[in-house]
Amino acid sequence: MRALWMIILLLVGGSVRGQVREAELSGLVRDPAGAVIAGAVVRARNVATNQQWQTTTNLDGRYSLRPLPPGRYEVEAGAMGFQPAVIRGVELTVGQKGTLDIVLTVERVREEVEVRSGGVAMVDPAKTEVSAVIDETRIRELPISGRQFIDFALLNPSTAVGRGFSFGATALLAEDVPRLSFGGLFEQHTNLITLDGGDHTVLFNGLQHIGPSQDAVKEFRVLNSTYSVEYGRVMGGIVNIITRSGSNDLHGAVYYYLRNDALDARNILSAPGFDVLRQHQFGASAGGALVRDRAFYFGNYEGQRRGESPQYTSFILENLAAINRTKRSLGLSEERLNQLQAKNHDYVLGRVDLQLTAAHAVFARYSLADQRNANSPLSPVGWVLPLPFGRTMFGASRRLPD
Repeated sequence: MRALWMIILLLVGGSVRGQVREAELSGLVRDPAGAVIAGAVVRARNVATNQQWQTTTNLDGRYSLRPLPPGRYEVEAGAMGFQPAVIRGVELTVGQKGTLDIVLTVERVREEVEVRSGGVAMVDPAKTEVSAVIDETRIRELPISGRQFIDFALLNPSTAVGRGFSFGATALLAEDVPRLSFGGLFEQHTNLITLDGGDHTVLFNGLQHIGPSQDAVKEFRVLNSTYSVEYGRVMGGIVNIITRSGSNDLHGAVYYYLRNDALDARNILSAPGFDVLRQHQFGASAGGALVRDRAFYFGNYEGQRRGESPQYTSFILENLAAINRTKRSLGLSEERLNQLQAKNHDYVLGRVDLQLTAAHAVFARYSLADQRNANSPLSPVGWVLPLPFGRTMFGASRRLPD
């Protein structure tokens, strides 16, 4: 069965990754006197999917569970002669190496010791990097213009908007591909953007590919400096993004956002008498279980239809007649200020997660970004720029031996 799955993955193709940068949970199991307990059984259960990971403590009383998908967990520990202990509300984030020590009390009457908490604070003594996690709650609830989730990385103190300039098609996508500068460094060719563990960086200029919809992102971690060597070729910063997956419960959303010139303030860079904005953003997402506790799906679609007045500098506005005479002499079309600049796109993402065995899991994700820009200012042909970009990715995780 295991060999069959490997053959299927190789035949389908796409981008194959051995293991995404997920979370790890480890710690010690002790008795009330502080002595370690060897052979204790430690089990972690994902509350959303009911998937379970189990291990036993070694002679030093230490356990390790990895890799674990980011999410909320219930951790249970038990040993012969001790009362079982259950810790609820354990939150694990992307790339985290959390430490959770557990104390078992001596068994008198058979009962379960339960620790309830809105969220257990994880200790991460092995962490060397300077990083911050933008979790699902902030991505879902904080207001943001344009629904570009990666803009939340600016909540990190040492992260700022980059000021570099790119030549080529990507230069026209500044709004859809945000530039991030870490620690004041030049953003091009220094940063690394990963999506579900795969490289999501454009080799030509160091910027990221068009990302998934805000509604399709579970969380991401921003790393500024002193990160682990596992990330490789980085001089600037790292953004490690994890997309959403399904759970045992059916969840879905339908949304629509409207912006126009009647609701927004006038843009001072627009040409006199021509200040138009019409933006419609809409989409839907749904996730659930194909087979309860074993197979899960998630899908998202988001579209944008945006028309706005082009922005011109005072030099262009004051010299428009001379510019048009020059363009006519070269056989080029004239510059027309009253023509709307279009920025339309459609994003699609689909993901399936399978738990093959207690120690093996795989996922497949397909994403498509179709972007159509038109009528950029001072362009010889109006810049009709369709940019379809599709990618299939497969990933697998295996619980590592203790």
